[in-house]
Amino acid sequence: MLTNRTGRKQVLQILTRRNTGAQLLIALTLAFAGVFQAAGRLQAQVSFQVTGPMRLADSELKRFFKEHGHLPRSGHDKDEFLTRLYTSANLNSPPPTVKPFNLRAWRVLGSYAICLDGAARSANLALWRKDPPKNWWAKACSVAVTTDGDHDYYIWAPDLEGYPLRDEHRQALLIGGSLR
Repeated sequence: MLTNRTGRKQVLQILTRRNTGAQLLIALTLAFAGVFQAAGRLQAQVSFQVTGPMRLADSELKRFFKEHGHLPRSGHDKDEFLTRLYTSANLNSPPPTVKPFNLRAWRVLGSYAICLDGAARSANLALWRKDPPKNWWAKACSVAVTTDGDHDYYIWAPDLEGYPLRDEHRQALLIGGSLR
C-alpha cells in the first residue's frame, strides 16, 4: 500500500513518463493495492459486526430447542422465536405496531428472519462456507436462520443484495449444527 509521499511520487513519475505496459501495470497495481487492502479491512469489520447478532440468534435458537424439544416449525413457533430474538437484541419488546411479516419463504421481524427448510438436515457447512448454494436469498442486512423444524439449523448473514455475506477470506458467514 502506498502510504508515504515517496511511494506515491514514484507511481506518478511512472505514470507520466513513457513506459512499457508492464511498468504501467506495476504502477497501477501499487496504486490500487491500498484500495484493495482498505476494502479487505472494511469487509473484516463488517463480518465482525455481523457475527455478534448471528451468535445471539444461535443462543436463542438453542434456548428455544431446550424449552420445546424441537426448533421453530410452525408460524406460532417462528413468531415466538423472532420476538424473543428481537427482545434480546434490542433489550426491549417490539412495539405493538411491529409484527412479524412474511417475505417470500421467510418470516421476518426487525433484522432477523427465519424459514423452515429440510435442506438444513443435510447441510454441509464446510462446503457451503466456500460455495453457498446459488439460490440462497434473504432479507438484505438481516440475520437469516434456517431450520428443519426438528434438530438441524444454520444461520447466515445476507449482504445488501440478500445473498450470503463473505468475510475477508471470501468465506460465507455461516454457523449451524445439530441439536440431537
